[in-house]
Amino acid sequence: MHGKSILLFFFFHFHHFVLFLPSFFVFHFLSFFLLSFFLSFFLSFFLCIQFSSFILHISLILSFIAIHFHRSLSFFCLSFFSFHFLRSLSFFLSFFLSFFFLSFFTFPSFYSFLSFFLSLLFIFFVHFLSFFFLCLPFLSFTFFLSFLFSFFLSFFIFSFLLSFYAFLSFFQITEHISEVVKTVVCFLFIEKKKDQ
Repeated sequence: MHGKSILLFFFFHFHHFVLFLPSFFVFHFLSFFLLSFFLSFFLSFFLCIQFSSFILHISLILSFIAIHFHRSLSFFCLSFFSFHFLRSLSFFLSFFLSFFFLSFFTFPSFYSFLSFFLSLLFIFFVHFLSFFFLCLPFLSFTFFLSFLFSFFLSFFIFSFLLSFYAFLSFFQITEHISEVVKTVVCFLFIEKKKDQ
């Protein structure tokens, strides 16, 4: 559980690392990356005591709150131009909408995974639109290509990890169903023996 949460956040923020690496924001990003890394680790360590999917979703939601608030606040405080302010607002809007979907559909079932996956797709989509419409005129073409490459690479790796998480959840559900079937069969067998 702990390693899975760390890997999810690492690949989710991988495109930010490639994006900010050639710029002067590298020191700011390194602090943000370390914050997101240790925050996701400690939240998963202290909250995933029962190793249940519901507690894992709660820790992910809290990590999203802290990380997106830190990034939005930092962009807001460091903004000297209007497009930085608009980008901060887009981060805030994407955070609140994604948090709404996550908190509304967070249940330990397959639908919670589906809502979690769709919410992350929505976050990627809003972040991509905010970057494309607000920051593209101020950046070079090679910088934009590096963003696209890192964005899609992190997206596919993250989708693979989520698919693996869904497979493990499905395997646990089928194992639980098989245990229930075995219990019912044993109970019926015992009742039949009693009747005889």
